[in-house]
Amino acid sequence: MANHTPVPATLSVEPNSQVCIDRHKLNAVLYRALTDQKGSNHVLRCCRSLPGEGPFAIITIHQDTVLHMACYSKQRDLALRLLKLLDSDQSLNRRPAEMKNDVGNTILHEVATNNSMIEVAIEILKRAPELLTARNVLGETPLFRAVRYGKDEMFDLLAGELDRRKSENEEGRKACLRRNDGTTILHISIFIENFDLALLIANRYRYLISSRDCNQMTALQHLVCNPSAFLGGSEHERQRRFIYSCISSRDKAGEERMWVVGKILNPMAKSGFRWPIWEALKEEKHRYETACKLASKLLENDTSWEFTNPQAVDRGAPTRSISLLEKGENSLVLSKETAEEDDDDDDDDEKGKTPPKGKRTRYSYIRSKGTPLFLATMSGIPESVEEILKKYPQAIEHYNDQGRTILHVAINYRQIEIFDMVVKMEMPARRLLRATDAKGNSILHMVGKKGKRFVLRKSRSPAIQLQEELLLFERVKEYSKSHFLKVLNHNNETADELFASNYCQLHEEAKEWLKRTAENCTIVAILIATVAFAVAYTVPRGPNQNTGTPLLF
Repeated sequence: MANHTPVPATLSVEPNSQVCIDRHKLNAVLYRALTDQKGSNHVLRCCRSLPGEGPFAIITIHQDTVLHMACYSKQRDLALRLLKLLDSDQSLNRRPAEMKNDVGNTILHEVATNNSMIEVAIEILKRAPELLTARNVLGETPLFRAVRYGKDEMFDLLAGELDRRKSENEEGRKACLRRNDGTTILHISIFIENFDLALLIANRYRYLISSRDCNQMTALQHLVCNPSAFLGGSEHERQRRFIYSCISSRDKAGEERMWVVGKILNPMAKSGFRWPIWEALKEEKHRYETACKLASKLLENDTSWEFTNPQAVDRGAPTRSISLLEKGENSLVLSKETAEEDDDDDDDDEKGKTPPKGKRTRYSYIRSKGTPLFLATMSGIPESVEEILKKYPQAIEHYNDQGRTILHVAINYRQIEIFDMVVKMEMPARRLLRATDAKGNSILHMVGKKGKRFVLRKSRSPAIQLQEELLLFERVKEYSKSHFLKVLNHNNETADELFASNYCQLHEEAKEWLKRTAENCTIVAILIATVAFAVAYTVPRGPNQNTGTPLLF
């Protein structure tokens, strides 16, 4: 017989008799029995002693009932037995839809967060089918909650039940897949990085692919803003590719190869030896492959690149003299005023400005109008960029709202692998290489702008950073035509001048770093020389104390 929480003598429950008991103490006993998960019989007896309430007795400060607690704590058998108690009182059968906690969750909301509660969900839907479309204070249905917690089996059950509902119109069914802030179940599955479930949702509800949330972002835009889901966005891309090539997710061949490697590294290992991280690596590879499949699926319905910014190929002025003749002697003042009017968020970092803390959000560095192609470029995901250009090669000519091409964005975010990928496409690259943005900046000007990244790079010495920027400048300069090297932007600056002005402080820091390093190296060199000199002129065993003759042996 299962052990259960003992009942104090003053709280004993006698069947068929009126029990005078303090409600707070009874709630404490019920709460303790539910949290211990050993007093199911005692919970049932207490519920029978509460006519008119039974399993719907509120026992927590958050208005959770006994059924809420049983479902939340994954006590399937207890929940099923509590539901059977409702048959003894017809008034209780009408109450499941009314009983919500302080955040609006019904018992089905709590059941939806665990796959082991499938039987309980089926029983609840038989008794109160209206709970399938019930919403909490966030506007989440039980189906939404199942996706939010990554419960694929529960999603299949609830989604199948929703699709079979003939009483619900099409708009009503679609509303169940979205909460109050506009986030859909496809969005939330990508947020929690459950790409298997996201792929299942995308195949089942294709119209959600183009849906936008409160930030006007589609599911594809959110996916390509997550570089950790792809190999190209990882810090150790080459190492991960090599490891994944040794792993086979469908057969044991890859596992046997890894076993041989482990046997070589540890000959004393037992025959059943397996690497402890093997399952984690298989899961990581599966996650990466699923993310690629999901991106490919979402790309089928994406044509955001069609809405481009009408952009002249060359807005820059070729030389300062021509610019002054065209604009007059006050051109420098006018250009600066125009630049101040046209300043955007991207320039704040260059001027040392930071947005107010209260306004900082996850999307402070992303424009909601950014296409998946440009967002993938910013995030440094070559796989997604290549997939987009493979499906829609004409998307390479897209200009964003700042008049920038994919080359501008790749250089600004220092995604050199994507830059190399694009310039290899000779015909389209010809136009992109000579294009300037809305402020007259060429791709060479973008090198002069301080690089931006979603992920901060590791701290390096100022000299190394400056060297990298100089090498990048020379590299991009090789692709630029000679008559575009002296192009002026709307601030009347060439690329060389912009680079010098923006990296002046880094140049000073590099000089100071080199000076300090040289001084430290000099001190170390003097110490080494001193020790070496002393060692060279010192007899190994010293002199004879009586005669002064060196003792060499």
